[in-house]
Amino acid sequence: MEPNFIFNNFPNNNLIYHLTLSQQSIHGRQSTPSTKRSITPSNVIYLRTNDFRVKAQFLIDVLLLNEFNQIIEDQNLLIGTKILFGVSLSNTTGYHRFEFGDLGIMSTGRYKLRFTLSKYFSNQNPIVIKFFDSNVLVVYSSRTYSKVIKNKNN
Repeated sequence: MEPNFIFNNFPNNNLIYHLTLSQQSIHGRQSTPSTKRSITPSNVIYLRTNDFRVKAQFLIDVLLLNEFNQIIEDQNLLIGTKILFGVSLSNTTGYHRFEFGDLGIMSTGRYKLRFTLSKYFSNQNPIVIKFFDSNVLVVYSSRTYSKVIKNKNN
């Protein structure tokens, strides 16, 4: 069963930012500097908003946390695309899609990901709207990954 989290209603001049984490990573194989192995499945987030300002763009960035919601000091352990601009699904309905499909982690352990939604205007710094954390995902060594996945499938 895929997790489905909804984070709703950031009140600001009657603007609504409704986030749905429709798919999130649950495990992965440890990456190395020479071999990036993506955590799976990819993380897919949808934004629905009534904020139709033409010059604004929405972006989500991701940070690596430990399983206790503390930010990992060495963010270089998280590799891949860490900042995404939303892909508009419709110019009139305010739906945007974000897919973090190439994230990898360079150390074994139990982690969470923190996703931060921001609004960006080309002449200003991004304005943080909301953040939320994923469930715990487990990164296995290359040696144990195949065994664990095989056992989960049996």
